[in-house]
Amino acid sequence: MKKQYYLLCFLLFLSTFLSQEAKAQILWQDDLDAFISDTLLEPQSPDWIGWGNVLTSTYTSTDFAFNGSNSIKIWNANLPGNVLALSDVIRKFGDSTAGRYLLKFKVYVPSVGVAAGTYWNILHSVNANNVGTEWAMQIFLRPKGAISTIQIGGVEYPIPARFDDWVEVAHVFDLDRDLHLFFYDGKFIVQQPFSYQAFATSGLNQLSAIDLFAECNSPGCVQLGYFDDFLFKRLPDPQNDAGITDITIPAYCLGDSTPVILRVKNWGFNNIDTLTLNWSINGVLQSPFVYSTIISPASEFDIPIGNHLFSGQAPYQIKAWPSDVNMQQDTVYYNDTSRTVVGGPALEGNYTIDPSQPASSTNYTSFSTLMEELSLSGICSSVYINVAPGIYNETIKLESVDGTNDSTIISIDGGDSSLVILENNLAGQNALVSLNAVSYLTIKNMTFKSNFAGASEHFGIHFSGASSNDSIVDCRILLNPNNTAGGNVIAASANLASSFAEGINASDITVINCELNGGYYGVHFEGNGQGNYENKRNSFINNKMQNQFFYGFFMDDQDSLRIEGNTITRLRNTITDGLFIQDPMNFKIIANFINAKRYGIYISNANSMAFSTISAELINNMVTTSGSYSLFLLEPIDIFIWHNSFYTSSNLEAVFISGTLSDSLDFRNNILFSENAAALRTTIADSLLFLKLDNNVYHTNGTNLLNHNGVNHTSLANYQTAQSNFDIRSLQGDPGFTSSTDLHIVGTFVNNTGDNFLPVNVDIDGDPRPFPFSTDVDPGADEFDPPLCPPPSNFYTSNPSLDSVNIVVNGNSLEYQWELIREGALRGSGSFGVIFGDSVRVGGLNANTSYEVYVREICGRGDTSVWIGPIFFNSAFGIPFIEDFETFPSRVLGNPWPRGWTSSSTINPKWESLTSTGFNWSSFATGPLVDHTLSPIAGGTYVFLETSGGVQGSFSEFTSPPIFVDASYDSLDFSFWYHMHGASMGSLEVMVDTNGVRNTVATIVGQQQVNQGDAWIQRSLILRGYAGKNVRLVFKGIRGSSFTGDLAIDDIELKSFDVLDASLSELTSPKNGVNQCYTANETVIVSLKNSGSIPIDFSIDTAMLFLDISGTIVSSSSILVADNSLNGGLPLAPNEEINIDFGTINTSLFGAYEFDFSLAMNSDVNSSNDSLSQIVLIAPTSGGQVLGPDSSCSGDTIVLSAANYQGELQWQSWNGTAWVNLFNDTLSTISVAPTTISEYRVLACGTEESDTLTIVPVVIPQANLVSNTDSAIGPCGAVLTARGVVSNPQVGINYRWYTDSIVGSEVVDTGYISISALGDTVKFSGQINYIDTTLWVESSINGIACANSRQKVSLFLQCTSGIDDVFQSNTPEIAIYPNPSSGQFTLELKTEESTPFNLSLRSITGKIVYSSTIQVNRDYREELNFTGLAKGLYFLEFQNGGFIQTKKLIIH
Repeated sequence: MKKQYYLLCFLLFLSTFLSQEAKAQILWQDDLDAFISDTLLEPQSPDWIGWGNVLTSTYTSTDFAFNGSNSIKIWNANLPGNVLALSDVIRKFGDSTAGRYLLKFKVYVPSVGVAAGTYWNILHSVNANNVGTEWAMQIFLRPKGAISTIQIGGVEYPIPARFDDWVEVAHVFDLDRDLHLFFYDGKFIVQQPFSYQAFATSGLNQLSAIDLFAECNSPGCVQLGYFDDFLFKRLPDPQNDAGITDITIPAYCLGDSTPVILRVKNWGFNNIDTLTLNWSINGVLQSPFVYSTIISPASEFDIPIGNHLFSGQAPYQIKAWPSDVNMQQDTVYYNDTSRTVVGGPALEGNYTIDPSQPASSTNYTSFSTLMEELSLSGICSSVYINVAPGIYNETIKLESVDGTNDSTIISIDGGDSSLVILENNLAGQNALVSLNAVSYLTIKNMTFKSNFAGASEHFGIHFSGASSNDSIVDCRILLNPNNTAGGNVIAASANLASSFAEGINASDITVINCELNGGYYGVHFEGNGQGNYENKRNSFINNKMQNQFFYGFFMDDQDSLRIEGNTITRLRNTITDGLFIQDPMNFKIIANFINAKRYGIYISNANSMAFSTISAELINNMVTTSGSYSLFLLEPIDIFIWHNSFYTSSNLEAVFISGTLSDSLDFRNNILFSENAAALRTTIADSLLFLKLDNNVYHTNGTNLLNHNGVNHTSLANYQTAQSNFDIRSLQGDPGFTSSTDLHIVGTFVNNTGDNFLPVNVDIDGDPRPFPFSTDVDPGADEFDPPLCPPPSNFYTSNPSLDSVNIVVNGNSLEYQWELIREGALRGSGSFGVIFGDSVRVGGLNANTSYEVYVREICGRGDTSVWIGPIFFNSAFGIPFIEDFETFPSRVLGNPWPRGWTSSSTINPKWESLTSTGFNWSSFATGPLVDHTLSPIAGGTYVFLETSGGVQGSFSEFTSPPIFVDASYDSLDFSFWYHMHGASMGSLEVMVDTNGVRNTVATIVGQQQVNQGDAWIQRSLILRGYAGKNVRLVFKGIRGSSFTGDLAIDDIELKSFDVLDASLSELTSPKNGVNQCYTANETVIVSLKNSGSIPIDFSIDTAMLFLDISGTIVSSSSILVADNSLNGGLPLAPNEEINIDFGTINTSLFGAYEFDFSLAMNSDVNSSNDSLSQIVLIAPTSGGQVLGPDSSCSGDTIVLSAANYQGELQWQSWNGTAWVNLFNDTLSTISVAPTTISEYRVLACGTEESDTLTIVPVVIPQANLVSNTDSAIGPCGAVLTARGVVSNPQVGINYRWYTDSIVGSEVVDTGYISISALGDTVKFSGQINYIDTTLWVESSINGIACANSRQKVSLFLQCTSGIDDVFQSNTPEIAIYPNPSSGQFTLELKTEESTPFNLSLRSITGKIVYSSTIQVNRDYREELNFTGLAKGLYFLEFQNGGFIQTKKLIIH
């Protein structure tokens, strides 16, 4: 009976299993092995279609395969010989809108030797052109070290990617229930409605296609991935379906056992009341665990299956899966299995990172090995890690560390941030430090640095995954100071792909006493959406932030945010904000010093959520701006705004409070100063906006002091009259700020005028508020006692040299104290001194260094004023001075400029810096496309004059720092490169300034380049007379008539004229060009030039040259030049060149050959010309065509030219039996004079023939011309006539009369005349000089005339009034005759005394053709022979001291 029962159960199970399997219909399956290997995929398969019906580079590869030999290769390159679109193929699924489907495949991403990544997406819809029109989701498998994600509904979910192995991927699409489930490597990743789009939460519930595309969305990533074993099938609804979604094994200490916990999910539609949980360690099956508690559908439970004592060698590979679900087989297998890796015993105690020591149980040789150990093993008790000094070229990536809590922490200590530097260029990485779900970690005393300049997202330190209670202490985080996009110094977001990815990212993070430099954003913390405040209590205290491009702080959706004691300066862009905060709650912004270009502090929706628990605080801040509001509040509620100092030099208000929901502001003890607009502006009634508004100080240099709810008030009294509730004890007047950037008080006006009852006990500097023995407080951020000793009215620096500077003071005393520090250093860390009188020369400076100077007045013993300053200056640079602007940030728009440069204007026209991209986004139809330094490659920086505003003739000056010229430098070599393209280009004046005395050395006017892409032009000058002086180079850009006049400068150099400078000037072989022939043994020769001013003796200054060839062939070589044998044993003189022979290469293959030369010479002072890169394009040899007439006059010279050829030419002609070379002529044109039918061709490189050109000569009989009248004499201005006659006219031939070109004559040409009109004349009129001319007659047939058909006759025409001499003095007597003559003249002079004369004979063009000095002793006679000169008019000049006389001579 039992046997029958068991048989019945088995048959029931089998029936259920088979019925479910029958419903699981396979719709498509492909392992790629039916295709031809290593060929393009799309032409072989109707299933795969190129995106947009375009053939792509997708192909069936044998590089890797999961099963069989082939897989699909998705990459961003091509097979040899192909130029196709990058891999981008889709496979359609039929636009299903109902049913349940499984799409499963294997994916392989390599990491060894390449930072590779790959991508695919699922499409809701595809149009008729096979272009996806709606993305359901997209999957980024980014390179190893970056975070891979799946993006659905605008959110990216992390994927624990594996590399160098085939990994199974499964998508489950339940269209009936609008669900999508994603599994990677058996692990459940995410479940979302399938109707979500990749970027939105609504879309089609339709399954259309998968798209495999060569994209990986990560900096430095190589697009490369392989796909295999595709399966697409329809699934039945699962009844009994369980899966392991997670395995938890807590950290364990050495010798302890640890619990094993499996998270089980019911994926089916039936309750699960029993199942078996199986698991293995390193493939060894462990004891199964039977679970018999009900798990309802879609529920999941953590099920402890017992403790385990791990032994042996870590790490341990753990695998778990269910079976016997409800006593039946679980037929849905893709969601069964989960895997994890468990490390060895947890860490505890003290460790080191020291690569100089061998690895041990307590010493790690890299950060990566320690981070991996922490992530795998966790900690048992607190772990303290000391880092040895050194530079570590790696990144820190730490994932969830088990065992940390408030008493069990991890500390990583570098000891000294100047000695421990983690530096990485972030190629293929996103962050220097990536902390995902990491808590109770402290990193201190380290420097983190990256010079990555790309625009993609990258980070100094990045928090994600609900990291908490982490601290960054006394560290320096340095990103590229020229970065203009993508760089975040410290950030928190959901993933490394986007700094804007919202989520529960980070709480209780503290960043204290750190330097944050460079990047696009300084600090960027994202929350998890407005109204969701689960990112809490993040604090940023006493940090120094500078050189950010867009924001100092960008904070979103933060609760209990604390920003205190930070200094935010030197923000680079004109639209850079100090603090930009959206939707904060319960924040504290206290005692920050902010100097911003746009907003100082911008806060929107502050405390606007209903669950605000405390008043927010905005206290003790000093905020100065130049482009917008110092404080902008949008919809603020319940904020204490106390003791702040706000200043703006912009055209806007110092404080602007906007919005209709604003409420409950306590605004007291603040100072508001706007140079050009109202001090305060609001957009809501004061009674609704303010709880309190009083004890403030307002000042403006504009018209209106206040604007309340749209009503202007020109004075405080006017506002107080208009209402009686607010600003009763406030003041109007200049508060007496130290400067526009230092809002400490130096006056007495606001002293003790604050509200004494605010709970603010210190000021921005930590000084007590109020001061001891006082009960009154001061408004603003600075608590002060008015100085009894007044400060100096102003001071300045002058005449900085290499090591000293003048400090000049204007004040009321005879004694002052100065403090001088390096720019950016702490006050008190520099040097001090006393000025007796009004100036002092301070020495001991370092050259090429930026300094700050502060001064205070000494009124008596112990009686000094407050310090005023700083004044910034640069000590002088030395010679050589080289400026290529490559260290300048892009878009510097005005002072302060780097390296001591200054500009005279911040409004257009103004000087700006710009990093080139290859397309000039800043200037339309003007300016260069790339800089000169890196040209033709983009990425270099130059400075240009922005002319979008201003009027014609307005200008701006760009001035160098002082440059000290050593007294030994008599001559200087000054050069710069310029680019002046634009239809309304103005001009550039270049001056040398010596202590205010200027000398203009160059002026360049108008457009110099025809196109934006034209090469830069260099101007080189020799300067003298500046030895021992300080000079500044001044570039004065003058605007033209419109905005298309952006002139640019780059690569400025001022050096001694006596310098050793070797350069690589030219690749002399092989060369580009149509006249080149290339062989399998082509010699590579580069020219080495002496670009300096002294000879180069290679036996003393050896040169090492390197060559790297890439492209069609790849090779490397080097040559040492250690003697002068290449120059005949002599040193290489300035401007001389020698050829360096690198041997031969094979250039018989067609394609591009890139030659990269570099030069190393120890004494070479100029490295900018020590490299040379050139691409030579090798094309097939071709003879082309010969162009010329097919007929010519017999014996006439005609020009033939070669066209469409490639190779060195040899002209040939046919001699009746063979082709013979013509004159060894290799030019592209030749002249020939055929008298018989002739054939010509060219031969390229001795092998390739051109087309043949045949020329037939034409013979035309000559016309005999006889003179009828050979001369004509008449008065000047009369018509003179001469006549010629054709003596042998012939029928069928036309004749034309014409003359040579005659200066001052009017020719009446009869044109073509018939035989019967042979006596017609050529007439000349208006003659004032003797003119020797020629009359011609030409015979022609059908309009063709030949040179040998012309005859001529000479005519002489004379104006009878003779030739007037030009006299400038009446003595001595001078005669010259005969005049005119054929060139023989007699000269007679008579003087009263012996005297010398200088004679010079000039042609009509002014050229001196004869000169001599004669000694005249009263009577003088000389025969002058000018028969060798051409016929024409000449001027003979006599000069003696101030005496000048000129005679006209005619030679005929």
